[in-house]
Amino acid sequence: PPLLFAVLVAIEPSVRGQTLEEAIRRYDQGDFDTARTWFEKRAELDDAQATYYLGRMLERGESVSRDYEAAAQKYRAAADADVAEAQFALGGLYEYGMGVRRDPAEARLWYQKAADQGYAPAQQALSPSTTEPKTNRISFNPAKPASLQPKLGAKREANVSWEFVSEVKD
Repeated sequence: PPLLFAVLVAIEPSVRGQTLEEAIRRYDQGDFDTARTWFEKRAELDDAQATYYLGRMLERGESVSRDYEAAAQKYRAAADADVAEAQFALGGLYEYGMGVRRDPAEARLWYQKAADQGYAPAQQALSPSTTEPKTNRISFNPAKPASLQPKLGAKREANVSWEFVSEVKD
C-alpha cells in the first residue's frame, strides 16, 4: 500500500545507521537519553528487542520516571514476540506484583517460556538447586543501580535487575 510505504520512507532515515547494537552500546555506556531515543525509533518499526529495552528503562527509571505498569506493557509486547529476556522480566513483575496484579502462576508461565528458549536465568529460576535441595527463588531488587546488577554472560541476555538467592524452607 502506498501510504504504508510513505510512512516507512518517512521513518527510515531517522533510524539509518542507528542499529540495535549501537543503541545497546550507548545504553551500556550509560548514555540513556540517546539509547532511549534510538530504542523508541526502532520500536516504532516493530523491533521487539528495542521494545524490551524500553521496558527495562521504564522498570529501572533510566532516562525516564520509573513506571512498572508501562514497563509491564513493553515487556508484554516484546515477550509476545518471543524475546526471552522480556518473558523473564515480565515473569518477575508478575511474581512480585509490580505494575501488574501479583500472580505466581502467570510468573511461572513467563519464566517457562523464557526457559524453553534456553534463557539460563529462567532455567535456573525454575530448577531446584543441587546444593540447596529445598528451593531456589529469584529476588528482585528494584533499588539496586543497573551498574551493580550481575552480568551473567557475554550474549546480552542476562544484564537484568535480578539476582539469584537460595531460600531454604523447613
